[in-house]
Amino acid sequence: MDKIIESLISSGVPAIVIIAGLYFGKNLIEHFFNETIELKKKELEQENKNFQHQLDAKLQEFNVKFSSLHTERAQVIKELYQKMLKLQSSLHNIFKYEPTNFKNNNEPIVLYTNSFADFKKYYLENKIYFSESTTNKIDSFTENYSKITLEFIELIQNEGDKLNEWKILSKNSSSYTSEIINVLIIDFRNLLGVETLKQ
Repeated sequence: MDKIIESLISSGVPAIVIIAGLYFGKNLIEHFFNETIELKKKELEQENKNFQHQLDAKLQEFNVKFSSLHTERAQVIKELYQKMLKLQSSLHNIFKYEPTNFKNNNEPIVLYTNSFADFKKYYLENKIYFSESTTNKIDSFTENYSKITLEFIELIQNEGDKLNEWKILSKNSSSYTSEIINVLIIDFRNLLGVETLKQ
């Protein structure tokens, strides 16, 4: 240590200039890096704010689109459900009569046929709003209604006493349609985000 002090005293002014230069150089470098770091920090904060703003805008756009889609889907489900109930009601109305009654009054059959055609048309036009699982169930529902229709038309057109077969068809179609509609109600509620009771 004594040698360092002695060497500083003997070198004098040049040593002091070197020490002062090192000190100021160090401070200048620190100041430069601090300024650069602060500048970069501000740039990153601004980029972060811009990115956050873009994300918020995209989220808002997504929410608007999703809200609109959900509203459209809810309307489609509502109308399809109403058409389904109207179809079910018109089928039950047919079975209130005996097969021989339709020779003089085919109005219930016309109402049923129109309800069925209306249901199928609306469903096919809006099938895109439903999951594959739900469309499979609705397709099955439609196919079974077609079979029921063919069966009751055959019973109506055939001569003879078909009352027993008519009653069996009425009972089977009633239980089937109620069952599948209850299954579809659960699907519709799930699509709408409505909570269903656990069974």
